[in-house]
Amino acid sequence: MHADTKQLKRYLLGDLPEREADAIDLQIITDENLCEDISLAESNLIEDFLEGALSADEERLFRSNFMTSDARREQLREIDLIKKVARSQAAQKKQSEVQIAPPAGFFDLVKTYLRPLALGAAVVALLVVGLFWFGYLGGSSSALEKQYAELNKKDLGNPSDLTVYSNISLVPGNFRGSDSAVKQNEDKLTDTVLFRLTLPSKVDGSTYKARVLRGSSTVFTLEAAKVYQNSGGQDVRVLLPKSILQKGQYQIKLESQSGAEAGTFAFVIE
Repeated sequence: MHADTKQLKRYLLGDLPEREADAIDLQIITDENLCEDISLAESNLIEDFLEGALSADEERLFRSNFMTSDARREQLREIDLIKKVARSQAAQKKQSEVQIAPPAGFFDLVKTYLRPLALGAAVVALLVVGLFWFGYLGGSSSALEKQYAELNKKDLGNPSDLTVYSNISLVPGNFRGSDSAVKQNEDKLTDTVLFRLTLPSKVDGSTYKARVLRGSSTVFTLEAAKVYQNSGGQDVRVLLPKSILQKGQYQIKLESQSGAEAGTFAFVIE
């Protein structure tokens, strides 16, 4: 039996006939892919609830049968936060586009009343101002960084709480090309991505500054990424927004709070 999306939704809501629900329970034990499908279905169900896309009966079942654990209530809070961040980003981008757009007919007016030499100087000045304005408005991600700084304050040490995120594990090293770097398909990423960054045997402190770079440009900064124990030693775990991870080559640079570099981690988004 292969459960489809609608059937998994009804399963999570407790709305399946007992025989079908029992069959899915048994399949979960042996089918790892089904576990991934259910995890995705949980996230989709929560999004439908937050967007008001559930029917009255489905919403009743959601509250009574689905929201029955602290883990799911925490998942609801996280997805709600992520959606608010995404809306805030979209609103900021729209606002910046409106603010930097010149009024209709502006350049026609300049051409009409400025002599050619003056026109050249004016265009240069306008470009300089425009680039500064765009850089100030469009390049700032401080609101998103603040939101994710709060998200990263939660405890990321419980494996069962991390199954809702795409998981990318990296070891330090500088890679000249993309062939030797960890690759991840953009379409398979969740809205928030968990990175596990393996630390060398000697660590300096309990938190690190993490900078995400695409080429030579820093696209995201997290000031206090926490260190966690694992079976092989220690790693830094960070939650990052998918929105900053377009297709291309990236590096995450870790620095101790004293400023010492702790490692560079390369990966590719395809």
